[in-house]
Amino acid sequence: IFSGNTLVSASSYFTYPGVFHVQFLNNDFDNYYESFHLSGTDNVISGNTFKGATYIGTYNAFGDRNYVSNNTFNLLGSEYVELGGSNNYFADNVVEPIFILSNDIGPVVNNSIVRNKFFGDVGVSISEANYTNLSNNTIYSAYNGVGIGYSSYATICDNFIYAASEVIYFDQLTNSEICRNHIESGSTGISMYGANNISLFDNYIVNNTIGVTLGGGRNNLFYNNLFNNSQNILGPDFPSYNNNWNITTTLGTNIVGGPYLGGNYWSDY
Repeated sequence: IFSGNTLVSASSYFTYPGVFHVQFLNNDFDNYYESFHLSGTDNVISGNTFKGATYIGTYNAFGDRNYVSNNTFNLLGSEYVELGGSNNYFADNVVEPIFILSNDIGPVVNNSIVRNKFFGDVGVSISEANYTNLSNNTIYSAYNGVGIGYSSYATICDNFIYAASEVIYFDQLTNSEICRNHIESGSTGISMYGANNISLFDNYIVNNTIGVTLGGGRNNLFYNNLFNNSQNILGPDFPSYNNNWNITTTLGTNIVGGPYLGGNYWSDY
């Protein structure tokens, strides 16, 4: 157990050859440039305050099955929290300004990012990560809310995401679900560049300049979403792209309280 310590103007490295089954509890890591760097598995990181760049299982390190919860990452400038590895659980944290999930020296698979609060210029950035669960988070961003690229099988559901630019940005995302989110206040609600085989349903996409920019995405399914934006859709959406905007009419309460599920609600229709 590493508990109750205050480290000022010192970088805390827990790396080679790796740290295993250690609990980091209620510490204050206070270093502007790099406050904490962990390589290892099956660790608990809880109740800490970090005031500098934080790397867990990334930046020439590895990290699997780490439990990161109830921490405050109060970072300055362009510093960020970066998580790598697989089967990690990142929950109930407060992060400012940037959270990154990325591929460093190994696969990034099956990570859960849930019930966090993200504030800053960019909320969450995910790259080369598969089977990511991003759910029940609140994200306020002065620029982009969630960016995800070169990834597959993501679940992005039950989030409140507010951003000034692109609220959600996809670049080469496939086989994923986007559901029950509030996507608000951006220049674009969802940008879908190279996004294929995505199911988007039960989302509130509102108060954006553009609701969805399709960006050449193919084989995507949109149903039971509420669109209320200055312009709801920006194409192109050619028939050959095979995007679908409704399902077979089915009994069930839809997003505006009606008795059937089928298409979407459009403010301009």
